Amino acid sequence: MEDLFSKIYQLPYPSSGHEILLQRLAYIHEKEKLDIIIPNFDSELHAFILLEKTLKDMGIKTFLPTLEQFEAR
Repeated sequence: MEDLFSKIYQLPYPSSGHEILLQRLAYIHEKEKLDIIIPNFDSELHAFILLEKTLKDMGIKTFLPTLEQFEAR
C-alpha cells in the first residue's frame, strides 16, 4: 500500500497486553506526533479503551466506545 501511506508501523498483538501496546504507541508518537487513533479491530478495542486517558494526556485523541458500551455488546 505504498501508494496510500508514507509510513506504516506494526502494533503488537492484543494478547501482548496494553502496557506493551502503550510502549509501542509512545515510540510511534515520538517519531510521528500522532493526532488521533481510530482502532478498527474489535480485538484491539479493550486495550485502547484502557489506555484512552493516557493517550489523551500524551495529546493523542481517540475514537472509541466507552468501556460500558464495549462490555455490553
